[in-house]
Amino acid sequence: MNATQQYNWRIVFIYFLLATGISLIFRVYEPLWLNFTKLPYGFGLSLIVGFGPMLAAIVTCRVFEKEVETPKMPLFGSSVWRSIAFALAPILVFVWFGIKNPDGEDIHLFGLKTGLLWFIYIYGEEYGWRGFLQQLVGGNNLIKSLIIGITWYLWHLSFIFEQYDLMKELVFLLVLTVGSYIALLVTKRTNSLLTAIGLHFSFSVMTNIPFTANYKYGVLVMVVFWAGLLISWKGKSADKLITQ
Repeated sequence: MNATQQYNWRIVFIYFLLATGISLIFRVYEPLWLNFTKLPYGFGLSLIVGFGPMLAAIVTCRVFEKEVETPKMPLFGSSVWRSIAFALAPILVFVWFGIKNPDGEDIHLFGLKTGLLWFIYIYGEEYGWRGFLQQLVGGNNLIKSLIIGITWYLWHLSFIFEQYDLMKELVFLLVLTVGSYIALLVTKRTNSLLTAIGLHFSFSVMTNIPFTANYKYGVLVMVVFWAGLLISWKGKSADKLITQ
C-alpha cells in the first residue's frame, strides 16, 4: 500500500466521523423553529440531516487538499439537459400522480412540495457519497461499492434510532451496497451527480411514499425514460463499465 492509499484510508475514516457527527446533531436537535425542514414521510427526519455528508466533504477537501487531490463529480456531467431530465423525472411522477396526505392538501401540490424537500435532502447526501467519497476511494467497482455501502449504512445509525433487527439491518446494508454499485456504474457513464440524485431519490423515497392509484405506471415510464437517456448518453459502454 503506497502513501496515497494510506492517506486515503485515513481521510475516509475522518470523513465518515465528520459526516456522521454533523448529521447526528440534527437527528437529536429538533427545535420547533426547524419544523419547516421536516421531510414528509421522512420518519421525523429534517432535510438538514442530509447536509452532513456534504459539509463533511467540503471540510475534508479543505483540510486535506495538500495530501490528496480528489476531483469533484460535476453536477451536470457530459450532458446538461439529460442530467436535468434524469433528476426531474421522479419529481414529475410525484406531481402527476399526487401524494396522499392527512391534512387534506392538494395531492399534486403536496407531491411537488414533497419532491423538492426530498431533493434538497438527497442532494446533500449525494454530494458526499458519490460526489466526494466515490472519487476518493480506490479499487475496482465492487470494492468501491462495498466501502461506500458500509460507510453509508453506518452513517444512518439505524441500529440506534430504530428498533434493532439483525435481518433488517443486513438487508439494509445489502440494499445500500447494491445501490452504490448501480449508482457507480451510472455516474461513471454520465459523470453527472444529478443522475445519482435521481437514482437515490427513486429507490429511497418512492418506496416510502403513499401515492395515489396507478402511480406504478408512472414509475415504469420513468424507468424506460431513464434507459433511453443512458443509452443515448455519450460515454463508456455498459459492458466496459461492468468489466472494470
